[in-house]
Amino acid sequence: MSDQKNKIAGKVVVITGASSGLGEAAARLLAKEGAKVALGARRGERLKKLVDELDRNGGKALAVVFAMSQPEEVDVNEILFRPTRQLL
Repeated sequence: MSDQKNKIAGKVVVITGASSGLGEAAARLLAKEGAKVALGARRGERLKKLVDELDRNGGKALAVVFAMSQPEEVDVNEILFRPTRQLL
């Protein structure tokens, strides 16, 4: 990924859902490649641990905990992909 590192190093990347799963994996990878990561999630304690770990390993990370309540029977998991341009 050395070719990608030049494109990512120093960039600020915002990741939501960063306390587990794909968001956590993306945060680890991007921080390792030199990006500054702003991480958002509902589970503040897990997010804080990840930020502390990334900082200890030389990364730059910031945590933002979402204030969101939901019924226990509702699972809020959504990945939204938006095209940058429309192809006809």
